[in-house]
Amino acid sequence: NLRSSVTLIRYGPLLALITLGIAITILNPRFLSLHNFTAIAKQASILLILAMGSTFIIMMGCVDLSIEGLMAMSSVIVSFLVLNNRTELNLGIVGVLAAVATPTFMGFLNGVIHTKVRIPSFMVTLGMWSIGTGLATWLYGGYAIRILDPMVSGLAKEKTAGIPNLALVAVVVFLGALFIEKFTRLGRYIYAIGGGEDLAKLSGIPIDWYKILAFTLAGCFY
Repeated sequence: NLRSSVTLIRYGPLLALITLGIAITILNPRFLSLHNFTAIAKQASILLILAMGSTFIIMMGCVDLSIEGLMAMSSVIVSFLVLNNRTELNLGIVGVLAAVATPTFMGFLNGVIHTKVRIPSFMVTLGMWSIGTGLATWLYGGYAIRILDPMVSGLAKEKTAGIPNLALVAVVVFLGALFIEKFTRLGRYIYAIGGGEDLAKLSGIPIDWYKILAFTLAGCFY
């Protein structure tokens, strides 16, 4: 019946994942080891954080191709501003905040250009991808940068209670994104815009403003 079909569509991917996990475990019992779970959690953390940003854009019915460019800019900036082997700067947490603020601002520009200039989102974000990647490549200059700041490197390499710090950060980001989606006006309006922009506008939702907020939030996640 219809209810069974809806349930299958909703939980089908999860059931397929569980089935695949059981099959792999039968072939290789080490798959369920703590070491493997830790490695998977660490590898999936960055993808989870990126997915949280993209989710809001996709829910809104838009496309964001700027992820790589925004990540590149953020990576280069944090490498330059915290303790490293190339510059004499050692700004610590200020450098990390600057590395978050930069792609956030670039995401804001994505939203402003898309809504005010009326350029399709995939074209705007494709251009921002090129700008971010180009600037990052120019700043990087082809010379390796090694981060020496223990706080920043610890986020990527260290563990807390046996759990990778990166995975803990990803969980916090996921819960934050879930809260925004389920319990804030921004989350509700993003759903409404994705469901029908014209209807949302007739309902009194300021479409442009919430689109800009969504792109800005996505940039922050990236």
